[in-house]
Amino acid sequence: MNPNLTLQSAYVLHTRAYQESSLIVELLTVDGRMSVVAKGAKRPKSSYRGILQPFIPLTLSYVGRSELKTLTYAEALSLPLLQGDHLLAGFYVNELLMRLLLKESPCGQVFVAYETILTALRAQQDLWVCLRLFEKALLKALGYELNLSYDAHTGEHIEHCAEYVYLLEQGPVRLAQAVNQDKNYIFSGKSLLALAEDDLQDPHVRKQAKQLLQQALQVHLGPRPLCSRDLFLNV
Repeated sequence: MNPNLTLQSAYVLHTRAYQESSLIVELLTVDGRMSVVAKGAKRPKSSYRGILQPFIPLTLSYVGRSELKTLTYAEALSLPLLQGDHLLAGFYVNELLMRLLLKESPCGQVFVAYETILTALRAQQDLWVCLRLFEKALLKALGYELNLSYDAHTGEHIEHCAEYVYLLEQGPVRLAQAVNQDKNYIFSGKSLLALAEDDLQDPHVRKQAKQLLQQALQVHLGPRPLCSRDLFLNV
């Protein structure tokens, strides 16, 4: 390895073939989502072969000023692989990032949230909770943090026993004050406060937290469905 290389941590989000023997690799780094070409990565004796895989922590370097840079070095840290539904959840997380992250836009908070959920998925923690907490953290890191504590119209604290319509661009509004409310956007104060505290054990809270988070994400994802969500509809 060249001692003059500037190394950074990264994860592979997606790869696709490029020319006869190379790959274009979409990376998550603290500097944002990066596209690099890994020249000769498909050759049997390539130093990149087998390590440019999702969910493996990488130390790497790249060069170039264009949007498509050239990978110059990569080394992988061996960790337990994701398995079963936790592996499918990882692909869902990667697809979210591919759809929502702008290229080369610094995203240190997203990188931390990504490492947090990968650690939880490797440990096979509660899959449902892992995903909801990541979705919540991702929205915050992208500048779309959910208001879960105050009435958007009055500024008053959310009441545990009240019901609220959640206006995605504003926040919760007490049901009695909302106009032309959509029942799909009605949430209990209990659910909003529990989500604010990352307390997702109650089944009703779980249902409403999933509904709210996925509605909030959909605004930014647009109409095109997520392919990975079809793999495990129950979470």
